[in-house]
Amino acid sequence: MSIPYPQLRVLIVEDHAFTRLLIKEVLQSLGCQQGNIHEAEDGASGLNVLQEKRADLIICDWQMQPMDGLTFVRKLRDPEKSKNPFVPIIFCTAHTDMDLIQRARDTGVTEVMTKPITVKAIESKIKAILEQPRPFVDSTQYFGPDRRRRSEEPTPADERRRARRTVIKQVSEDERIKVSGSPAGKAGDGTAESSDS
Repeated sequence: MSIPYPQLRVLIVEDHAFTRLLIKEVLQSLGCQQGNIHEAEDGASGLNVLQEKRADLIICDWQMQPMDGLTFVRKLRDPEKSKNPFVPIIFCTAHTDMDLIQRARDTGVTEVMTKPITVKAIESKIKAILEQPRPFVDSTQYFGPDRRRRSEEPTPADERRRARRTVIKQVSEDERIKVSGSPAGKAGDGTAESSDS
C-alpha cells in the first residue's frame, strides 16, 4: 500500500468530538485533504459511512456506545459481509494492559495506539501501515493482518520467549542431573571423589 497523503481516504470513528478534531488536524498537517477525511461517532455510524464512502485507513476508538470499537472491527473483518475487510485499522485506547491489547490484535486491528494521542504517534503508525503493510491471514480462527512482528531488533516479547526457553532448558538440565546423580559432564567418568578418602 503506497498512497500519497493527499489521496489517502481516512475514516475517524471516535465518540469524542474534540479527539476527532485533533486527529483530523494531525491528518491535515501530514498532507491529507479535508474532503478525504470522514467521521463517525461510534461503530454503527462508522459502518454506515463505509456503505457510502471508501476508506484506505480507519482510526478507531475502543470505548464507544452503542457499538464499541471491537465489535466494529469484528464486523468490518467479516469477509462475507464487509465491503472492505482488508482496510488497515489503527485502534486507539487508553488501556495499556497487554491482555486487552492482545484482544484487539486478535480481533483484527492493524496497529494499536495508546492515548493520549500525539502527532508523532499518529504519524509513525500511518507510516508503518503505508511503508510496511502486513500480509493478511485467512484461517478458520482468524481473519486479519498478520499479528507477527518482523523487525531486526528483538521485541520485549522476543526477549520473554528467549528467557522462557532458557528457563525450560535449565529445568531440563537440573532434572537430568537429579536423575543421573552427578553434575553434568561427571556422570560415569570416574572423577567423583570417594566418600571414605
